Amino acid sequence: MNKQKLQEELKQSMLSKDELKTSVLRLLLSAINYYEIQKGGAGYQASEEDVLSVIQSQIKQRKDSIEQFKNAGRQELADKETKELEILQTYLPEQISE
Repeated sequence: MNKQKLQEELKQSMLSKDELKTSVLRLLLSAINYYEIQKGGAGYQASEEDVLSVIQSQIKQRKDSIEQFKNAGRQELADKETKELEILQTYLPEQISE
């Protein structure tokens, strides 16, 4: 998965009026842009490995948030984070089974 494919996915989700997916993709693209700035400045382009790394870090953040929201008794927020997590996981390559 590269940044251009994610931008195309964002356009499609906006056209289909999928608010949750649009929101998740905007956050993901923002995180990728931030990573690019941190890594090499304005001219740096994130590789596919960089994009996967950012997606994995976003997934980890969602899992941590879900756990914290459940511990605090905020199930509605945990459910929202769970839906975002499911969307993010679709952008990871399939894991090889044992």
